[in-house]
Amino acid sequence: MNAAHDPAASGPPPCAAHPRAPATTTCRGCALFLCEACAEPEPRCLRCRSGGHPVPWEDATLGTPVALGRTLKALSGAGRFFDQVPWSGGLRAPLTFAALTATLGALGAGLFTALGALAGGGLLQQLEASLGPLATTPDARQALDLLLQVMRNLQAMQLRFAVLQVAWTPLLVPLQLMIVGALTHGLARLLGGRGSFEATVRAMGYAQGGQVLHAIPMAGGTLAALLVLVLTGVGLRRAHGVSPSRAAVLTLWPIPVALLFGCLFLGLLVSQLAPILAR
Repeated sequence: MNAAHDPAASGPPPCAAHPRAPATTTCRGCALFLCEACAEPEPRCLRCRSGGHPVPWEDATLGTPVALGRTLKALSGAGRFFDQVPWSGGLRAPLTFAALTATLGALGAGLFTALGALAGGGLLQQLEASLGPLATTPDARQALDLLLQVMRNLQAMQLRFAVLQVAWTPLLVPLQLMIVGALTHGLARLLGGRGSFEATVRAMGYAQGGQVLHAIPMAGGTLAALLVLVLTGVGLRRAHGVSPSRAAVLTLWPIPVALLFGCLFLGLLVSQLAPILAR
């Protein structure tokens, strides 16, 4: 099959631009599903009519920097972008795009952490210089040294975590997308979604473009998470032809599950530490 429609689903696949309309043909340029209205005057999607691949990242004629920049720009109009995404074409391109954008975000955040650690080192020296003369007793000096050591250890931990995050992101992000994508696809089918597993992962993969905002100092992590959620919701709605409320369920379900497992882990940790601390 040249399009990502699950053969187990009943009826024709939905049009990529109009999820409620059944497709009658496919685009001659990219195999995008088209309804009767979209196929006029010829069976080509809007992007293919103007030339070029519907997804710049998958355009072999573009270099990586140009393809990345154009795809991120296209994602600023999420509805139009996902209207034109072919739901077939393999998983390599969206998984690579997700890994690259997440790594760029992690690199930016890591650089900010490194600069903060350097600035923090200078602040610690100033703190020691200002408080040192006040520590006139051995106990006071010991407490000051302990405080400074704890702060240095925290800075070192931040730097190590930043380096590890950059190192594991290219491997972890595609693996996470495959696992969460499989679970999300199963839930989508229960909610009446008509897209395929391939379509699910492609939508979620390109939605990871929002990860580049992670490089923004201070608020980058929050902004990136919110943008990824919005893009994922739009992409999954187009990929499966579901209502906005069902698309929201498909997008948000990992959050309460993660919170539940986090609470269970915290409870287990407390139960193990409580007898030790009570001694």
